[in-house]
Amino acid sequence: MTKLNRKETNLAPMISERPHRHPHHVAVTRARSSDPLDELEREDFFRLKKIQGYKKREIERQMAAAKLFAEEQLAKDLALKRGISVGVAANLLGAGG
Repeated sequence: MTKLNRKETNLAPMISERPHRHPHHVAVTRARSSDPLDELEREDFFRLKKIQGYKKREIERQMAAAKLFAEEQLAKDLALKRGISVGVAANLLGAGG
């Protein structure tokens, strides 16, 4: 009989308490992980999702920048028409005036 160290004896109750898996599930899991083409497809899918998320955030950032730019231009135009400072025009636009 082999002598178990302290770590192995602590793991023994956890191993016996693991839920029983049906053999079919184990076979399906092995089949999934053993097929390299499926693994590559999953990796490609993951990469595509990451890229889509990045592009979406980038578009949102650009839209916010464009909106801010348009508001600044509107404030400048208003300032020129009314002969007031750009800051006052921006405050008027922000207050709905």
